Amino acid sequence: MKKKAGELLAPAGSREAFYAAVKAGADAVYLAGKSFGARAYADNFSEEELSECIRYAHLYGVRVYLTVNTLVKEEELAQLPGFMAPLYAAGLDGVIVQDLGVLRVLRETFPGLELHASTQMSVTAAEGALFLKDQGVCRVVPARELSLEEVRTLKQESGLEVECFIHGALCYCYSGKCLFSSMLGGRSGNRGRCAQPCRLPYDGEYPLSLKDLSAYDITEELTDAEIDSFKIEGRMKSSEYVAAVTNAYRKKLDGVKNAERDARDLLGLYVRGETSEGYYHRRNGREMVSLDGPGYNGQEERVLESVRDSFLRPEHTTYAPAYPLSMELYLAPGSVAVLNLSCGDLYASVNGDTVQAAQKKPLSEEEIKKQLLKLGGSVFSCKAEEISVYAEGDVFLPVAALNALRRKGIAAMEEQILESKGLAELHRRTAPAIPENELPPVNCAFGTWETEGNADGRDRTGTCYEILLRTKEQALTFFDFAFDEPCRVLLEESLLGSSDEDAVLASLLDWRAGHPERSVFVMLNQVRRKDGVKLFERMAAMCAGKGFDGAYARCTEDLQLLEAVKASGLLPASFLTGTDHGLYVWNREAAGVLSEHADLMTLPLELSAREQERLLFDLFEDGAKPRGISRVVYGRAVLMVSAGCVTKTRKGCLNGSKPSFDSLTDRYGKTFPVLTDCVHCQNLIFNSLPTDLHKHLEKWEGKCNLRLEFSAEGPEETCEVLELYLKGAGNLSFPVTGGYESRPVE
Repeated sequence: MKKKAGELLAPAGSREAFYAAVKAGADAVYLAGKSFGARAYADNFSEEELSECIRYAHLYGVRVYLTVNTLVKEEELAQLPGFMAPLYAAGLDGVIVQDLGVLRVLRETFPGLELHASTQMSVTAAEGALFLKDQGVCRVVPARELSLEEVRTLKQESGLEVECFIHGALCYCYSGKCLFSSMLGGRSGNRGRCAQPCRLPYDGEYPLSLKDLSAYDITEELTDAEIDSFKIEGRMKSSEYVAAVTNAYRKKLDGVKNAERDARDLLGLYVRGETSEGYYHRRNGREMVSLDGPGYNGQEERVLESVRDSFLRPEHTTYAPAYPLSMELYLAPGSVAVLNLSCGDLYASVNGDTVQAAQKKPLSEEEIKKQLLKLGGSVFSCKAEEISVYAEGDVFLPVAALNALRRKGIAAMEEQILESKGLAELHRRTAPAIPENELPPVNCAFGTWETEGNADGRDRTGTCYEILLRTKEQALTFFDFAFDEPCRVLLEESLLGSSDEDAVLASLLDWRAGHPERSVFVMLNQVRRKDGVKLFERMAAMCAGKGFDGAYARCTEDLQLLEAVKASGLLPASFLTGTDHGLYVWNREAAGVLSEHADLMTLPLELSAREQERLLFDLFEDGAKPRGISRVVYGRAVLMVSAGCVTKTRKGCLNGSKPSFDSLTDRYGKTFPVLTDCVHCQNLIFNSLPTDLHKHLEKWEGKCNLRLEFSAEGPEETCEVLELYLKGAGNLSFPVTGGYESRPVE
């Protein structure tokens, strides 16, 4: 027996695209309002338009999901409930979310509203999905980099619905982990304003420009994997594109024969040169990249015109047919007008204004039918012969009153249809009372742990420096550096999992000997896929065996895994959990969520100094010292974390035993270091310049811990940075940037 295909989910960046999606056969549509959506440059929808679209979609049994999938600043978050309330009352089916703070506000404010985790959350394993399940999420859009087998396992182990992309553009970076556009031009991909630097040339080629995804030929495999929702990318695309792609996949999923022409037509619709099946059957590869350029194929006018004739111009289609309506109108002087409507087995009756006896020209049956037949823009159709008019004598009713009666009748019949589809209650939801620009206080536990009671007796209070080391050379340089103040060393997981591990650990033990004020953490990997769980388990055992003090997590998967190994007793209760800046805290609600799972947190890179200070003040306005907060004051920002491999694309796979550096040079001559991490089979692309804030340290000392993050620095550069920051001596001999210090992202 053929398995039932999952939901077909289409994009809509405009009203035209929305109606095109429904008419072309979508089971659900995702779209955005004027705020909080990750496609800031799409037309998007007003509150009134959204409400109209929700009602129209529901009349055809089509679901509507709102994208609230951006990171939200502290001062913006209080506006969210007021933005959402009328849409909740209008029957919105679900919300696609990136920000943990947004997730919490929606869960607590709007009961029964489905919460979906956006692909911007970069969920890569069941552990991350389970973390979000505890936050109220019922569906996950996993990272697009996952294989089909990984998706299948995530679904089985989490018990959540999964929604996967089947067609459209692919980002080179794990979604939500890209700062390239943000760092270079202030247009943040986490705010829906990506400038697409991955589509630009580097070293004369386009090594970051992935071919568009097309899973058309493997839809049966996706169905067999029991994926719940097949998602088409394209809220910036035209209504013709939305209709054509939606209908091609509709017919494919429905098993319509002779659909080869649809497959050919897909290649003529806004495609970057060629297509690939994405990551479903491969980890990465040169064959996925449009090295020669990211330009789009021309769109065949024949295809576009056919799409317009089939789905854009007609008011009704096979997938959105007209509901046949018949009407009876009763008019008697001195009584209210009564309009009875029937549609199949459904029936509705409404009353209008009081009917008058005609003084001059009575209403003719022709005039009455003319007004009642004005059904354009509705889901109904009616013929003149399906309207019966029963009038007692010569009667009169103003045209405006007739029109109002027709609209009232149509609304009543729509209610009957919604009732028959089990959706009426959804449209009767009452939005809660929303305090204007005010959210309840947040319980945030960061900074509440004390020195007293620590098993090892170490002083972890007050400001200290954190030193993130990524290579053996940096580690050996730091361990030989004369510095007596308390500090915390953070060792990259990829370094500890490499062939350099033994040499680094030997030097580390010598450095720590006799210095209880020196603590050591492991900085866990950027992503944790299923095949990386064993690496995590090995890392946890090493931390226990070597007496590490804690670990910083960069993804929700590792937060979940850390809780599990601590609960098992492998790691002691005193072992501290921190969250890195990639686990975004742009508002106090997000901080509140993470503080339930971690002891320490790192301020996000994209906020300006003023915004970070505001966040600290809001979190600790009771006077508590934020001992558990860290801030990066030096280091190259990681612009991209990619499953793709620049080196493999250009030279072939290294199969290395330790991380090594490559580079990309843009058209302006800026060189970006690229870390080829074969331990985790990933690339990290760093900013061309390190951020340097040594002139701004005074305003941060005593407020939070200060972190130096090393990336591509050699021994000499590492020494220069250590001398400048830890001893206040010397200068840096290489160029730097001020990062986001005084430049907030849009």
